[in-house]
Amino acid sequence: QTVEASDLRDLKFIVREEGSGTRELFENTMAALDIPWQPAWVCSGSDGMISAAVHNLGIAVISQRLAAAEVASGALWPVHAEGLDLRRRFSVIRHKNKYLTGAMKAFIKICMTQAGSDDIGDRHDLLP
Repeated sequence: QTVEASDLRDLKFIVREEGSGTRELFENTMAALDIPWQPAWVCSGSDGMISAAVHNLGIAVISQRLAAAEVASGALWPVHAEGLDLRRRFSVIRHKNKYLTGAMKAFIKICMTQAGSDDIGDRHDLLP
């Protein structure tokens, strides 16, 4: 289902606790678009958020990967809001003078492959 970002105005959302990167991204994005929203439920974990959404307590702001089983079963469905970009950017950080073992290089390569890149140079930016 696709909606306009403005259609989310004043809806109730199930969000992570304050201080969470996901919540900060959501709050900043909604503020930048001047879309007021209301917290229906504040959770410290994804399982609680998914359960609250399944029980129709609000719209969960959560990674689709974490809710894949509920989406596959039809208990939840993803909503795409045009103009609302909630993709998070992650980084692999390491000390520049530390030796990278074969296992470390393999781990970084797995991360980069999941992010759609195979560059394991000095900068390791990841996208979900």
